[in-house]
Amino acid sequence: VNGQEFSFLIDTGSPVNIIDELTYATLTPRPILQTCKTAFYPYKSGTPLQVLGQFNAKVVNSKNTAIEADFVVINGRAELLLSHKTAVTLGVIKILSPVETIRPQYPSTKVEEQLKQELKNIFPKLFSDKMGCINSQTVKLQIDANTQ
Repeated sequence: VNGQEFSFLIDTGSPVNIIDELTYATLTPRPILQTCKTAFYPYKSGTPLQVLGQFNAKVVNSKNTAIEADFVVINGRAELLLSHKTAVTLGVIKILSPVETIRPQYPSTKVEEQLKQELKNIFPKLFSDKMGCINSQTVKLQIDANTQ
Protein backbone atom coordinates (compact mmCIF):
# COMPACT_ATOMS: atom_id res chain seq x y z
CA VAL A 1 0.00 0.00 0.00
CA ASN A 2 1.66 3.21 -1.20
CA GLY A 3 4.98 1.37 -1.41
CA GLN A 4 4.82 -0.25 2.03
CA GLU A 5 4.29 -3.97 2.64
CA PHE A 6 1.46 -5.25 4.83
CA SER A 7 -0.29 -8.60 5.26
CA PHE A 8 -4.03 -8.54 4.65
CA LEU A 9 -6.70 -11.09 5.35
CA ILE A 10 -8.83 -11.56 2.23
CA ASP A 11 -12.46 -11.19 3.27
CA THR A 12 -14.74 -11.90 0.31
CA GLY A 13 -17.69 -10.80 2.45
CA SER A 14 -16.25 -7.36 3.09
CA PRO A 15 -17.46 -4.54 0.84
CA VAL A 16 -14.45 -2.38 1.78
CA ASN A 17 -10.73 -2.61 2.51
CA ILE A 18 -10.06 -2.07 6.21
CA ILE A 19 -6.90 -0.72 7.79
CA ASP A 20 -6.56 0.07 11.49
CA GLU A 21 -5.38 3.42 12.84
CA LEU A 22 -2.06 2.02 14.12
CA THR A 23 -1.15 0.72 10.67
CA TYR A 24 -2.40 3.94 9.08
CA ALA A 25 -0.03 5.88 11.35
CA THR A 26 2.94 3.97 9.87
CA LEU A 27 2.18 5.04 6.28
CA THR A 28 4.71 7.50 4.88
CA PRO A 29 3.66 9.77 3.46
CA ARG A 30 0.41 9.46 5.38
CA PRO A 31 -2.62 9.89 3.06
CA ILE A 32 -5.10 12.58 4.01
CA LEU A 33 -8.28 11.08 5.45
CA GLN A 34 -11.57 11.96 3.80
CA THR A 35 -14.87 11.82 5.65
CA CYS A 36 -16.62 8.45 5.44
CA LYS A 37 -20.39 8.77 5.74
CA THR A 38 -21.19 5.05 5.43
CA ALA A 39 -21.63 2.88 8.53
CA PHE A 40 -19.90 -0.52 8.38
CA TYR A 41 -20.88 -3.40 10.63
CA PRO A 42 -18.64 -6.31 11.59
CA TYR A 43 -19.98 -9.79 10.94
CA LYS A 44 -22.68 -10.73 13.49
CA SER A 45 -22.65 -7.29 15.12
CA GLY A 46 -25.28 -4.61 15.51
CA THR A 47 -22.68 -2.01 16.42
CA PRO A 48 -20.94 -0.14 13.58
CA LEU A 49 -17.16 0.11 13.36
CA GLN A 50 -15.65 3.37 14.63
CA VAL A 51 -14.47 4.83 11.32
CA LEU A 52 -11.85 7.58 11.39
CA GLY A 53 -12.00 8.25 7.65
CA GLN A 54 -11.03 6.86 4.27
CA PHE A 55 -8.27 7.30 1.72
CA ASN A 56 -7.29 6.12 -1.75
CA ALA A 57 -3.94 4.45 -2.37
CA LYS A 58 -1.94 2.49 -4.91
CA VAL A 59 -1.96 -1.22 -4.08
CA VAL A 60 0.51 -3.70 -5.55
CA ASN A 61 0.42 -7.47 -5.08
CA SER A 62 3.40 -9.86 -5.05
CA LYS A 63 3.16 -10.26 -8.85
CA ASN A 64 3.42 -6.47 -9.33
CA THR A 65 -0.19 -6.01 -10.38
CA ALA A 66 -1.06 -2.43 -9.38
CA ILE A 67 -4.45 -0.81 -8.82
CA GLU A 68 -5.96 2.16 -6.99
CA ALA A 69 -8.16 1.17 -4.05
CA ASP A 70 -10.06 2.87 -1.24
CA PHE A 71 -9.31 2.04 2.39
CA VAL A 72 -11.44 2.68 5.45
CA VAL A 73 -9.44 3.49 8.59
CA ILE A 74 -10.96 2.21 11.82
CA ASN A 75 -10.25 3.13 15.42
CA GLY A 76 -7.89 0.94 17.43
CA ARG A 77 -6.15 -2.29 16.44
CA ALA A 78 -7.72 -4.72 13.98
CA GLU A 79 -7.01 -7.28 11.28
CA LEU A 80 -6.25 -5.64 7.92
CA LEU A 81 -8.93 -6.74 5.46
CA LEU A 82 -8.80 -6.85 1.67
CA SER A 83 -12.27 -6.71 0.14
CA HIS A 84 -13.72 -9.06 -2.44
CA LYS A 85 -13.55 -6.41 -5.17
CA THR A 86 -9.91 -5.52 -4.50
CA ALA A 87 -8.82 -9.16 -4.21
CA VAL A 88 -10.48 -10.05 -7.53
CA THR A 89 -9.14 -6.94 -9.30
CA LEU A 90 -5.60 -7.70 -8.09
CA GLY A 91 -5.98 -11.29 -9.26
CA VAL A 92 -5.37 -12.62 -5.75
CA ILE A 93 -8.58 -14.66 -5.98
CA LYS A 94 -10.59 -15.77 -8.98
CA ILE A 95 -14.32 -16.41 -9.08
CA LEU A 96 -14.76 -19.56 -11.17
CA SER A 97 -18.56 -19.65 -11.43
CA PRO A 98 -20.04 -16.19 -10.93
CA VAL A 99 -23.77 -15.85 -10.37
CA GLU A 100 -25.31 -13.11 -12.45
CA THR A 101 -28.71 -11.47 -12.48
CA ILE A 102 -30.59 -11.60 -15.74
CA ARG A 103 -32.33 -8.29 -16.32
CA PRO A 104 -35.02 -7.78 -18.92
CA GLN A 105 -34.07 -5.62 -21.89
CA TYR A 106 -37.21 -3.51 -21.55
CA PRO A 107 -38.00 -0.81 -19.00
CA SER A 108 -39.93 -1.97 -15.94
CA THR A 109 -43.65 -1.42 -15.95
CA LYS A 110 -45.68 0.52 -13.41
CA VAL A 111 -46.98 -2.77 -11.98
CA GLU A 112 -43.41 -4.02 -11.45
CA GLU A 113 -42.45 -0.78 -9.71
CA GLN A 114 -45.50 -1.07 -7.43
CA LEU A 115 -44.56 -4.67 -6.60
CA LYS A 116 -40.99 -3.63 -5.77
CA GLN A 117 -42.27 -0.91 -3.44
CA GLU A 118 -44.69 -3.32 -1.75
CA LEU A 119 -41.85 -5.80 -1.14
CA LYS A 120 -39.68 -3.02 0.31
CA ASN A 121 -42.53 -2.08 2.66
CA ILE A 122 -43.14 -5.70 3.73
CA PHE A 123 -39.44 -6.55 4.16
CA PRO A 124 -37.68 -3.29 5.12
CA LYS A 125 -34.64 -5.05 6.66
CA LEU A 126 -33.94 -6.89 3.39
CA PHE A 127 -33.86 -3.65 1.41
CA SER A 128 -31.97 -1.43 3.84
CA ASP A 129 -28.54 0.03 3.08
CA LYS A 130 -26.98 -1.99 5.91
CA MET A 131 -25.20 -5.29 5.47
CA GLY A 132 -26.71 -8.02 7.55
CA CYS A 133 -26.75 -11.68 8.18
CA ILE A 134 -29.39 -14.35 8.53
CA ASN A 135 -28.89 -16.17 11.80
CA SER A 136 -32.24 -17.91 12.17
CA GLN A 137 -31.73 -20.47 9.39
CA THR A 138 -29.80 -23.72 9.31
CA VAL A 139 -27.93 -24.35 6.09
CA LYS A 140 -26.53 -27.67 4.92
CA LEU A 141 -23.64 -27.45 2.50
CA GLN A 142 -23.10 -30.35 0.14
CA ILE A 143 -19.39 -30.63 -0.51
CA ASP A 144 -17.84 -33.15 -2.86
CA ALA A 145 -15.21 -35.01 -0.81
CA ASN A 146 -13.09 -35.46 -3.96
CA THR A 147 -12.80 -31.74 -4.59
CA GLN A 148 -9.50 -30.17 -3.60
